[in-house]
Amino acid sequence: MKRLRYLPALSLLALIVAIFFAGGLAPASAHTGLVSSDPRDGAELAAPPAQVTFVFDEDLLPDFVNFNIANADGEPLSIAGVTVAGATVVLPWPSDAPGSTYTVSYRVVSQDGHPVSGAITFSYVMESPSPTPTSSSASSSPTSASSSPAPSPTTSPEPGPTQTTSPEPTDSSSSASPTTSPDTNPVSSTSSTGWIIALIAIVVLAVIAIIALIARRR
Repeated sequence: MKRLRYLPALSLLALIVAIFFAGGLAPASAHTGLVSSDPRDGAELAAPPAQVTFVFDEDLLPDFVNFNIANADGEPLSIAGVTVAGATVVLPWPSDAPGSTYTVSYRVVSQDGHPVSGAITFSYVMESPSPTPTSSSASSSPTSASSSPAPSPTTSPEPGPTQTTSPEPTDSSSSASPTTSPDTNPVSSTSSTGWIIALIAIVVLAVIAIIALIARRR
């Protein structure tokens, strides 16, 4: 019975929470959205457009309307002269923009203060003009072989007598530099060093033997 006493209070609390959430979701569903665009999203055009038009379902704040254009490589294009009239935004399209797939992204704020962002894409191909033949290539005539100057004969100089001089003999004995032969005698210092090392080893062994005997006696 005690639990039933709290049932009306719990029901009232649940009703208040439901009304609160319903009131919070109602304005969110009424945010500004894009109604249409020209060109439409995903359009494939045969020529570049003169302008791009966006129509939203609510009036926008002109100071908070931002648009960006990027090509297929992500390189941005400059925009100038954007006009905002109520819920309609018009972007003049750059006349020097080559054929590509373009993404036009936007971020706008409606009169109720809620920001909305999105993007559309469209593409077109810019046809290059075909080259026209020039008059200079048609009027050019091949040159005749007779107009080229004839080669003039060349005279080679007559060979004259040449004098050869024999090299003077040089004294090989005087030019040869003396060389020193290495000393083949054994160095006496190495033998003395070996005796010193052997003597040190004997002394070390003797000391070790003495220490071992003293340790055994103890």
